Amino acid sequence: MHEVLTGELANRYGLLPIVPLPREDEALIGFVHSIGTHLQGKGIYRRDYVVLIPDEEKRRIRTITPAAFCSWSQRYVVTSKLKHDRNGQPYTVIKDMPREVASRVLESPDLQQFLPEIEVVHAVPLLGADGSSLLEPGFTNGVYTFAFDHGQPAGVTGDKSASLRNEVPLGMPPIRKTPISREMPYYEWTLEESVQFLRWLLREFPFSDWREVEQSDNDGGGVIRQSRSQAVQVAAMLSMFCMAMMPRGSNRMGFVYTANSQRSGKSLLAKLAITPVTSGFKGQSWKASEEELSKVIDAEMIAGSNYICFDNVRGHIGSPALESLMTSPNWTGRILKESQMFEVKNRMNLFITGNDCTVSPDMAHRCLMVELHINEGNVQDRMPSWVLDDSWLLEKENSRCILSALWGLVRSWVQDDKPMASSYGSKPRLGFEHWGNVIGGIVAYAGFGDCLEQPDLDSGGNSEERNVHELLDYLIARITHTRAEFTFQDVSQVCFDEGLFEWMLEGKEYDGVYTVTPKCRSALGRLLTRYAPSIDGNKVGRRYVRDGKAYLFGTRCKGRHRRYFIEDAQ
Repeated sequence: MHEVLTGELANRYGLLPIVPLPREDEALIGFVHSIGTHLQGKGIYRRDYVVLIPDEEKRRIRTITPAAFCSWSQRYVVTSKLKHDRNGQPYTVIKDMPREVASRVLESPDLQQFLPEIEVVHAVPLLGADGSSLLEPGFTNGVYTFAFDHGQPAGVTGDKSASLRNEVPLGMPPIRKTPISREMPYYEWTLEESVQFLRWLLREFPFSDWREVEQSDNDGGGVIRQSRSQAVQVAAMLSMFCMAMMPRGSNRMGFVYTANSQRSGKSLLAKLAITPVTSGFKGQSWKASEEELSKVIDAEMIAGSNYICFDNVRGHIGSPALESLMTSPNWTGRILKESQMFEVKNRMNLFITGNDCTVSPDMAHRCLMVELHINEGNVQDRMPSWVLDDSWLLEKENSRCILSALWGLVRSWVQDDKPMASSYGSKPRLGFEHWGNVIGGIVAYAGFGDCLEQPDLDSGGNSEERNVHELLDYLIARITHTRAEFTFQDVSQVCFDEGLFEWMLEGKEYDGVYTVTPKCRSALGRLLTRYAPSIDGNKVGRRYVRDGKAYLFGTRCKGRHRRYFIEDAQ
């Protein structure tokens, strides 16, 4: 046991343990163990080998630098150095930990045994693994949770309930709430109140796929309006709120917001899912190179972030790094500006917004689509009944209401024995079964419909596959008898004439003939090979059903002799 400061030193530094700095002829490991012992349980953590501390003001965790570690550690321990007077008598002096020593301590593997590892950070209390209770503030089983910032909500009385008309815009239905307490940061709304609030919150957004659905007699009968895109938005909000309900290693689907025009509300919908849970929003610009995308993911992983949002993406969305992010239970990357690698648990949620953006098949399998459509020729002609913006979302009372509604959905779903999405006829995507059954089950249980439903290829969804189907329709129309063959020039000309694969089609038109560049020829050839395969130049193909009839689409031969064929497969 090390000495504790006494006398004049205690008056200056308080009653703190003294840890002698390592001498030049002394191994560092003893000093590391002493520092680690005194700092254990004092609010210092790690992500793999990266040492972190909570930032209460910004409600996130941050990497601690050697310089910051020198002063931060003095809250719990002081370092000293042994000196000798002119008579050779030893005496102790208080000395700051040198930066070089602090750097070696932070990089030491022996320090890791004293530091709990953080897997994810929650800026507010969210649901625990059981789905019925909220996580306590502080560190619990790999999750660090900040306490809810209650603020001073207006209109709260000592009565058991009060309306929200003083905290939200006029026109909101009069939903009742229980008194606020530090132990219960959210209101205990019923399922009906929660659904009513969420429908009111999302009513101004131009979801493109509304339809009327007949309810069963068990659900009260009648006809209700549902939107697949609105159901996906509720799923996005629940995915952020129910992160701890997903077991380790389960994959989480991403969310792509697309629209036919700017100012449709794409980014605002992403913020509705993110801001209440994270107490803020941080959008990222799309990175053209895989290396830059990997750097962004690595930085967010080290920080314990639970989401990445690429805002206002243009063009085609396809990235091996993002595809790996969606299906990797652990993430391995490189610490920025260092050669050191790290490996951490992956709890990331992905959001992407863009106008008329297209997605690759791999990304389409991993993401749910929210499609918006504005009818006005001039978006400034839109007349929303009230303003929902960043400042509204950052109001603590508004965030509390959103989180209360989400909690109301989940609490009722848990009390009703947690019906899975499959019990409503939905089919979760392969590889995302647990996430799909839980989140899809809650959304369907609340009456918002099937968020896992595939979007109509004629209006949205997997743009690459939609283009392939349009190409097939054109080629099928050219079949004589039972078969037709085409050169690459024939196919690329069709793509140009029909406006297909515009994100990759590069070339020049001369005298009515469109010639693609060598780069485009290679890219388009690889894409077509996925949908019209061959093995060693032998005819193989893939089977497609169009209008109830089966066709075989494939290639034969190689190089300049390659031919694309389409034939009747009945």
